[in-house]
Amino acid sequence: MIEEAREILAKAGFYNTERVNTYNMSFDVMSRRDDALLIVKVYLNADSIRKEGSGEMRLLSDFLKGSPIILSVKMSRKPLDDGVLYLRHHIPIMTLATFSDMLLEGVPPLVFAGPGGYYVNIDGPAVAELRNGKGLSLGALAEAIGVSRKSIQMYEQGTCPTVEVAMKLEKVLGQPLIRGLDPFDVEAPAPGTIPLHDIDAAHTDILSKFDNMGYEVAPTVKCPFNALSKDRFSLLLLGIGRTRGVAGRASLISNISQVSEKQAVLILETASKENIDGAPVIRYRELKKILSPEELMELIQERS
Repeated sequence: MIEEAREILAKAGFYNTERVNTYNMSFDVMSRRDDALLIVKVYLNADSIRKEGSGEMRLLSDFLKGSPIILSVKMSRKPLDDGVLYLRHHIPIMTLATFSDMLLEGVPPLVFAGPGGYYVNIDGPAVAELRNGKGLSLGALAEAIGVSRKSIQMYEQGTCPTVEVAMKLEKVLGQPLIRGLDPFDVEAPAPGTIPLHDIDAAHTDILSKFDNMGYEVAPTVKCPFNALSKDRFSLLLLGIGRTRGVAGRASLISNISQVSEKQAVLILETASKENIDGAPVIRYRELKKILSPEELMELIQERS
């Protein structure tokens, strides 16, 4: 499924990262096309989604200005339907077929799964205009559809009806009313971050240094890199640790940096090189001497 998703993205003109070959990572592939960045995770069963993993996907989306999406086959022991948008932990979920139709055919999902059934987004103002044009009162249209007068009023104001009600509205009013859904137009609460005192003690001093320099710091636990840090001018993907452990991830971190268009930096305990696979290296002892973001960025540019 991951390879199928990568092929769909490539055909749609997206530039993909290398595959993240670790099951417990918060994403499997990042993909960019122009200003659009997708952060994609694949699950055979959407019930496998855990709050911490989805929370980190939303954190990445918030920092990287991207859109998270989960591709799956089933949920709650039932197969997912094609053409239907699902939601879990404020992240859109869909089948590969729906994903393909959306990216390759320009056909967005029309139906979303909500409490108690399937719903659609309709053109509320058009309902009011057509109703008035036919000389129908709220009550008359409500009676024809089999809903309450209040329901019709709510549909005209933007409330989403069930698929059955929407189809009845289209039949009575004689015009298409159902509109395609934007899977990425999902309101979600601001993602939380892990407090610095709750992370690996070996990383606490490093991230505290960034915090003291005025960076907003967000540790990660399910990413190839160890943290995100940003100030008003830049965002950094930080790989932190011993040289041997981080160097093995350097190529992937650098690849993610290229696709996300954000700067990767390796903060290593010791290192003989000043750049590994395209990612600049800063040693622990060097970081301790840096006093400002400007000084840090100057060193990063020298070693990029």
